[in-house]
Amino acid sequence: MHQLTRARLVSGTLVQSPSVPATATWLGRAGLAPFLALPAGMLVDSARLTLWSNLLSAYAFGILTFLLGAWWGIALLKRYTSVLVLSNVLFLLLLSAFVLMPAGSFFLAAATCFFVVLWTERRHALFAPQPDYYARLRLQLSSVASAALIIAAMLSWNWR
Repeated sequence: MHQLTRARLVSGTLVQSPSVPATATWLGRAGLAPFLALPAGMLVDSARLTLWSNLLSAYAFGILTFLLGAWWGIALLKRYTSVLVLSNVLFLLLLSAFVLMPAGSFFLAAATCFFVVLWTERRHALFAPQPDYYARLRLQLSSVASAALIIAAMLSWNWR
């Protein structure tokens, strides 16, 4: 395996490869494609508005569930019960919104949830060791995803 693509043990400490930030950045930004493409689909193909809305709702739900689920691994390792509980509460609220709300309202709830997750990661001691590049990346990704969801909410309400 190429030396830039793996972690290595140096004096008993696991050292991440320099490619981890680049890979995380690339994957994070690629993950924005559906947040951008699906509202565009809503705009240009109103005949399939329900399809585009359902896909965007499911994608936003999936990404937020992924972020909240990642908290579990960190919280279990570092023994932060409060993060386990908060993760479950946010998930249950998000699931309720996904199932019970119309698409436009869910888009706003999901956009809000992105910032609640981001705010928590910026404020809670558990997340203090986050690398600076990742904190900046999360702000960028959450901002773009939330803006796309807000635009999608407006588009869904315009066609009612």
